[in-house]
Amino acid sequence: MQELLTIKLHDYLAAHHPDLLLSLGEAGKVKVYLEEKVQGINDEMESLLAGDTPAYMVEIHCMDILIASLGTSKYDYIYNLLEDEFEESFTKLERQGILQYEVINIIQHCSDLLNGFDEDDKFLRYAVIAAIDEYFAHPSTVAHGI
Repeated sequence: MQELLTIKLHDYLAAHHPDLLLSLGEAGKVKVYLEEKVQGINDEMESLLAGDTPAYMVEIHCMDILIASLGTSKYDYIYNLLEDEFEESFTKLERQGILQYEVINIIQHCSDLLNGFDEDDKFLRYAVIAAIDEYFAHPSTVAHGI
């Protein structure tokens, strides 16, 4: 079960937190991070399994805990903002195959704004949109220019 959860957590990170996965990879700590996270819920997992909870329900419950501990995805937030507010740029980046790369760059560009971020904060949304607009205004910051 631990191995399955480790794989599923990795897949979730790749889809929703690739910025975190990238920074862990650069530090050579992906495996350690995943193992520590899964180990952190081991007691709960063992308790559920010992209580005859079906394995698929244990998996779902454990993944819910692991995902909740990650918080809201900055990657998904920026991705959705790009798709909604910068549709043409979004399409070009996607077509060029560099969308994920640029979303991660934009997260870094907006890092001061995104500290302790709340995705429901409309003022933050406007500030991030302005920062993304600034990012695109300087083609040297964008991988292949837009």
